[in-house]
Amino acid sequence: MKANYPLEYYSVVFNIYENDTKMTAKLKNEMMEFGITTEPIKFGKSRASYTPNKIENIIYKGIKSIKYLSIKAAEELYELASTIEYDKNDFVSLLIDIFITSVNTQQMEILIMLDFFKEFGEKEILLEVYMTMADKKKANFELYPEFADYSEVVKGENKIKKIPLKYDAVHKEKTKNQRLENLYRYEKLVRSQPPEKIGLGEQIMFEKKYLGYADTTINVSKYHCIVTEINTKYTPRLIFYQLSTGKEITAKIKKKTFFNANQGELCSVGDYIEILSTFKDGKWKKTDDGFEQDMSQQELFISNIRHIT
Repeated sequence: MKANYPLEYYSVVFNIYENDTKMTAKLKNEMMEFGITTEPIKFGKSRASYTPNKIENIIYKGIKSIKYLSIKAAEELYELASTIEYDKNDFVSLLIDIFITSVNTQQMEILIMLDFFKEFGEKEILLEVYMTMADKKKANFELYPEFADYSEVVKGENKIKKIPLKYDAVHKEKTKNQRLENLYRYEKLVRSQPPEKIGLGEQIMFEKKYLGYADTTINVSKYHCIVTEINTKYTPRLIFYQLSTGKEITAKIKKKTFFNANQGELCSVGDYIEILSTFKDGKWKKTDDGFEQDMSQQELFISNIRHIT
């Protein structure tokens, strides 16, 4: 099966090991010999399970393997993409149809953050539009003052008026039409002046939480990392996510370096840092006489970092 039908074979095996990140990484490396690659979840390409695409020789990640996502939500979204051709600059029209599926707010936020809808725009734009439409946040009045509450004289009396953006499929037709008119205007405005970018640290930690691993990489120095774990029970042990490769590096930091009386801890989970200098030192182990250092077993230590903002 592997030799004659590698695309189908690996699709099945990925589904078997969908929650095993170590086996998944091993399979990805192995199938490179067949010229097969995997792609993250994508609207119109991904289904509930890992899905092979013979034309592209690609396997698309399955949606149900993501925390809080379901088979039903995945298939409903695939059905929409298969039956309707959406304007890539009109996210609101797609959302109208998603609102009558089982896909809930938490699932939509996860999908947007994981770039499932990337063909419709950057995640910051899509989140702003969706969250206001779902009434999970108010319009960003600082960036888009045109949508702030305003005062209007009604029958000789000053009244505060709002420009509503909340949409509900059960609204009366007149209400829906008015809300959609507002939403189409708001989307155009958000696209012309996008919100602030989501930080790399926040994105990496989000991926680890919902995917079980991070897969965002950027073209930077190999010393640029995101701090993903810190254990200070003994000598502080940290895990760093290398942004250029997606690999994780484990290293220690001496207590006197990590803890500073004036500044507190050297770094926190989610920090974007550059590793400036490292050294290796012998591993300490417990013996009958206490602790002794074994110089034949070397551990990586970090002696200096720089925070990147």
